[in-house]
Amino acid sequence: MTSFVIYTIIAAVITYIGYQFFRDCQIDKNGVAAIAEILESRVISANQQGSSNVFFVLSFVDPFTHENKTIRGTETVPAFYASQLQAGMKVKIRYLKNMPDKMAFIFDK
Repeated sequence: MTSFVIYTIIAAVITYIGYQFFRDCQIDKNGVAAIAEILESRVISANQQGSSNVFFVLSFVDPFTHENKTIRGTETVPAFYASQLQAGMKVKIRYLKNMPDKMAFIFDK
């Protein structure tokens, strides 16, 4: 019984990591670039490796439908880029056309 639970947990972790890679690949391959305005941003937590978990609310105009869209979510970002996620600033994003909540930030280096 114990080994079944351990294997199930390991399988769940591997599935989650695989999904994250799949999502990132889909965004890179099929994503639409846009400029979003940051309406709200706050750091939820940080870790010792220099990354921050950030809650954000973004607003952008869909380049296909010209509708104003809002995205709420959390993302883990390197602390070096956290200063680019201030309320009122504009940031480049890439999102999936049919699922705008699946997005990634494009940071200036």
